[in-house]
Amino acid sequence: MILNRILPAFFSLLIFNQIALAQIPKLDTRFGSGGKVDAFLGSMNKDVATGVAQTSDGKIVCVGHDRLTTSADKFIMARFTSAGALDKTFNKTGYNAIDLGGNKDFGYDVAVLPDNSILGVGFTTNSTQNIVVVKFKTDGTLDPTFGVNGKSTIVFGNNDRGKCIIALPDGKILVGGTSAGSILAVKLNADGSLDKTWGGDGFAQIQSSANVEVNRMLLDPIGKIVFVGEVDNDGGPNPASTDFFWAKLNSDGIIDTDIQRIGLMGKFEVCYDAAYQNDGKLVMVGTQNKPSAVPTQIDTLVNYVVRLNEDGTVEKTFSKDFGVNLAESFKTVRIMSDGKIICAGNVNFDNLISRLKTDLTLDNTFGGSSGFTWSIAGSKDEINRMYVNSNFQIICAGYSTTQPGDNNFTLSRLNTEKTVAVLERDENLIPLQVSPNPGNGEVRVSYQLQEPGVVKFEIYDLSGRLLTTIDAGSKTTDPQTEVMNLSYLADGTYICRLMSGNGFSNIKIQLLK
Repeated sequence: MILNRILPAFFSLLIFNQIALAQIPKLDTRFGSGGKVDAFLGSMNKDVATGVAQTSDGKIVCVGHDRLTTSADKFIMARFTSAGALDKTFNKTGYNAIDLGGNKDFGYDVAVLPDNSILGVGFTTNSTQNIVVVKFKTDGTLDPTFGVNGKSTIVFGNNDRGKCIIALPDGKILVGGTSAGSILAVKLNADGSLDKTWGGDGFAQIQSSANVEVNRMLLDPIGKIVFVGEVDNDGGPNPASTDFFWAKLNSDGIIDTDIQRIGLMGKFEVCYDAAYQNDGKLVMVGTQNKPSAVPTQIDTLVNYVVRLNEDGTVEKTFSKDFGVNLAESFKTVRIMSDGKIICAGNVNFDNLISRLKTDLTLDNTFGGSSGFTWSIAGSKDEINRMYVNSNFQIICAGYSTTQPGDNNFTLSRLNTEKTVAVLERDENLIPLQVSPNPGNGEVRVSYQLQEPGVVKFEIYDLSGRLLTTIDAGSKTTDPQTEVMNLSYLADGTYICRLMSGNGFSNIKIQLLK
């Protein structure tokens, strides 16, 4: 009798997994609503998420800006649970809108510190523009020990924009952006004060004769500081054209490589993001627009990828026209553990995600020849940033426009074929035991941490869907047992994942009721 019950369940599960894998990537229906989150945060529905990161306990933080009045934009930080709901333990609302001091305040990038406190960077605009770094405690309120009441305003020139932030292993903070059209980097101490031992009194600059816009700052494999973005006017017949660029500082703030242009004359090319491969090559993504020579014809817009060798020379390029003439660009990129390249952005006012093989050709098994597209709730959707979590799920952040001028923060979570594989793998970082196994609904999970920490359990099915989350709280190094009532789940095999600051471990649980 038991065998008769197991075999149909096994084959049903096998068929389900084959179907699921054939549709990779696939929106994770256990996240938000059908894999999507559409979050209204501000009083005027003008929210744009520009940066995203994850805390060690699996929560998702987004930074951006929000229009609170007809004439005032505010810096905003929001935090979501791992299931995609606004985390009401964060400032009691799930978000915190901050006045940085000007009429127009913008947030652009976010970094999570080891204690799960959060740093955000942006800039404030009044008669001048100044970079501002904001620090939030884990409860979502400003940290009064940082800067002045949680905000560190960086005064360098009169036209400074902060776009990027990196929390360094030694506790220092690296900020990147522009000043009067040139590259600006700033190093702060952990308390928000300038690190005057670095660069020139805490500042480093790469000056440019043409206007530069920094869109991403990252560290290369040996810790040098790399900037990418766009630089005006490549000298071609179109004076409004721009090029991709990259530049590099040594870790001490001294210039390593001046601004290097990558582009074709007469084209409008913008690099929005970059990532390093394991072999040290740099992948840059963005958009390329060739203006039409005929005023009545629409310009040609394509998604564009450039890969550089370690010496900075162009190794290969990739361009893809998905068949529309508006809103077509890659805005963000991540490298998977197998070397494949995930690119996300927008096409035809929908979210877009594509995967490139290691030879920089389109992977048609990932969403097909046109990539994978989806909408959130509006007439215009755009992804600005993404990351890949430990389950090889892709989390995208951006905004959705429901009607002209009305935007909401948006998140999406997608499963990949690796999501299933990683959930079935037992890392053995924290030894787990389950009894009884198979169980009839109630099971006991026993474990022992190497160091004290906060413990959370996640239960997944074998398609990679998150079914439930169990917060076990703070635990000591004594032997622990968590009693779980899983009787509401159907008979079958599930993955139980334990997550803590010690690492994570997986174990299979079978239910036969």
